[in-house]
Amino acid sequence: MDLRDAFFDSLFELIKYDENFYFLMGDMWAFSLTKYKEHLGDRFINVGIAEQNMISVAAGLAMSGKKVCVYSITPFVTERCFEQIKVDLCIANLPVMILGIGSGFTYSNDGPTHHTLYDISIMRSLPNMTVYSTSTPYINMHVAKMAYENSGPSYIRLDKGDVPELHSAMSVHNSSGVYCDMDYGHCDMIIITTGSIIYEVDEAAKFLRSQKGRNVSVVDVYKIKPLNNNKLVKLLSFFDNIVVVEEGSPIGGLGSIVSELMVDNNIHKPLLKISLEDKFYTEYGDRDWVRNKSEIDSKSIIEKIIEKYGDNG
Repeated sequence: MDLRDAFFDSLFELIKYDENFYFLMGDMWAFSLTKYKEHLGDRFINVGIAEQNMISVAAGLAMSGKKVCVYSITPFVTERCFEQIKVDLCIANLPVMILGIGSGFTYSNDGPTHHTLYDISIMRSLPNMTVYSTSTPYINMHVAKMAYENSGPSYIRLDKGDVPELHSAMSVHNSSGVYCDMDYGHCDMIIITTGSIIYEVDEAAKFLRSQKGRNVSVVDVYKIKPLNNNKLVKLLSFFDNIVVVEEGSPIGGLGSIVSELMVDNNIHKPLLKISLEDKFYTEYGDRDWVRNKSEIDSKSIIEKIIEKYGDNG
């Protein structure tokens, strides 16, 4: 299933009876938006390449009692619009969903202007903002419902492309923002991740289980803020071997979140953080090539884990 379509199809089932719902986009498109345009009519608005204005228009609609969703490429709807999001949405705590398409290196061939490597750090810093980082189709479908029901501003980082499902629908529904892929009571290592890099992590975990005898549990943190602290702290407390993998900056992202949790809860254990470097990535190529070059592909993840925690095989 396509990740973006999974989100939009699920959201549509919720909004098609909501006459107060408006959808704004910054000259972006997706096939699954065709029914939105047909169904919403005048409530489907292409604001054009004017993302800052789009946020302010959304704020005005929300202040008039409407529920609004805005959609554009992630750097343009977060970094470019940070002041409008802070002042127009967050201070007033307005029910506007911000959809950013293109997490991590989704738009790898377009270079650093289109890479989304800092959005988690930026958006989680804002009071009243809820932050979701989606990964698999079921997660996208579940987050659509969670964000729609949220009474304040929310940011949803989306990816695109056809991918297999890694999670169980029922487990996702009961996961409360942190999904654990197996009975961690029988595991000796935890790999915590977020976003579509989970597919690289899943490949690495399969190899470590089958070839190195590691009982590895993969944890998908798809609700970044407010974080399910209790569940994540329980996981961190249980495991001695802890790894965090993210397709983003090493500053302020998931690795920083886990580090903060460990310090705040007096969890004194070794932590391996696998992320990008603190730099702009100017190498151009497809996503697999860029991930390999940046050493966040499954092979690099395996090598770094073995270097840190030893070879069990």
